[in-house]
Amino acid sequence: MALTEGLPFYAPLPVFGESLSRQWDRFRENSDALAPLVRGATYDVGATSRDYDLSGLAIGELDFRNRHRIFYNKTDNQFEIQFNQGTETNSSWTTYMCIRDSDGRLIAKGPGGFESLSGFYNASFLTIRTTDETQSNATHKGVAEIVFNANDFYLTGSKAHPHVNLQPTINQRDFQIGTPSATEDRTWFFTPRAITVQKTIGLVKGTGSAPHDPHVAVRLLHGADRLDRLSATAANSILNNSTGFYIRESTTGIDLPINTGDVTIPASSFVWIESTGTGGTPSELFLTLEYTED
Repeated sequence: MALTEGLPFYAPLPVFGESLSRQWDRFRENSDALAPLVRGATYDVGATSRDYDLSGLAIGELDFRNRHRIFYNKTDNQFEIQFNQGTETNSSWTTYMCIRDSDGRLIAKGPGGFESLSGFYNASFLTIRTTDETQSNATHKGVAEIVFNANDFYLTGSKAHPHVNLQPTINQRDFQIGTPSATEDRTWFFTPRAITVQKTIGLVKGTGSAPHDPHVAVRLLHGADRLDRLSATAANSILNNSTGFYIRESTTGIDLPINTGDVTIPASSFVWIESTGTGGTPSELFLTLEYTED
């Protein structure tokens, strides 16, 4: 079989019983209207006469009628979207995107790659396979799997050696107490999903004798049972001082040290604030917590 980018087009037979002089204009109009479709079509031609089927269709504009085309590649068994890098007369088709018959995979083959402005969905199970460069045997490197459920990710580096950069979305929660006392016990928020604390910042305003006052000693705690005081143990403390961390007056806020540098709060947990003491006359306590969803 062979491929051709054009076939002769013949107008319908005349209508019997009507003068041909009244039909010529209709035949000409029909031919003119259908000619672009016939010219733009690519046919899979068989060995026998008139044994052919439509396998592609080119589209474009008046000054370049075949700039793009859709095409079924029967050799590679895939549907392709192609770009004409040649001219209208001497076309040279390059495949920019294809869908394979074998598994339905969509492949971007053009130099511009693939871009999604609206993100990717239904990808909570997304897995990236990458070569493990730490293997000592250079002829047979190991294969590692990076499995993640980050909300955002992107690739950098050259096309030959891309690098995976995970960019989890940073969420933020703020809490403010006016005129905090030494015995505060306040619920901050409830998280239905497991989260990992990335950063905490505290700020106190008020009056007192610097450099120690005003201050508020706070604990940040989490637990499934808000009323269970066992959650006050170090294992359930967000900060590395489970007995209370002193937050002193500051114009820019103070980075509070996170417990062991990484606090994962399980799903269906409460987060709350307790104060264990004050100094001077604090007029405001402000806390912010940054976290990512696991």
